[in-house]
Amino acid sequence: MKQDITSARPGGGFYNLDSNYYRCTQNSKTGYGASLNICKVESIEKNRFEEEKTSCIMPDSKYKYGLHTLDYKDGICVVDGLKYIYSPMLKIKRKLSFFK
Repeated sequence: MKQDITSARPGGGFYNLDSNYYRCTQNSKTGYGASLNICKVESIEKNRFEEEKTSCIMPDSKYKYGLHTLDYKDGICVVDGLKYIYSPMLKIKRKLSFFK
């Protein structure tokens, strides 16, 4: 079982490229799902799992609070990023909903 905070949490499924298996992992060292790693699977056995980080994907300014998922299947790529939106009207709506 992996316990490394930089690569233990899955960030997508396994995929095969050029006869090698890869998986995305969340790097939560600086915060929950702060960035994603692409890891090459080196060994999968009953009592052993080894992988090597091949690259890191950092969030861009639009989703600067984190990347949680990168997955690909049937020609579709999905990315899950985190951003916060400040909305004064939303604050007012929440306060008014208290009185309903």
